[in-house]
Amino acid sequence: MSLNPFRFVERVFGRLRDIDLARTAGSLSFTTLLAIVPLITVAFSFVGRFPVFEDWLKVLEQFLVKHLLPFSASTEIRGYIAGFAAQAARLTGVSVALIAVSAALAMASVERQINAIWGIRR
Repeated sequence: MSLNPFRFVERVFGRLRDIDLARTAGSLSFTTLLAIVPLITVAFSFVGRFPVFEDWLKVLEQFLVKHLLPFSASTEIRGYIAGFAAQAARLTGVSVALIAVSAALAMASVERQINAIWGIRR
């Protein structure tokens, strides 16, 4: 079998067209962002219920402020994070379960899209 770079490029573009890469990538990014919110909500509701995790929450907050948030907005965003954690801690068991189910379904959709991109059947 001879190595033909033009044939390789043709097969790559054919594969990208077959999986409709632009649509798949857009769907994947949107679904991933949509799934992050319920996952964070479940995590904060779990952490907020147990005083043992207060130190962990403070370390997480310091990490977010230091590495992910702009310095100019860190105090305002800190307030939002604290408010979000307080609201998440007040969620009932049923609402946490429903949020967890929606997060699991969204993550399953992300997994299906990634498997479609890489051509994994199961």
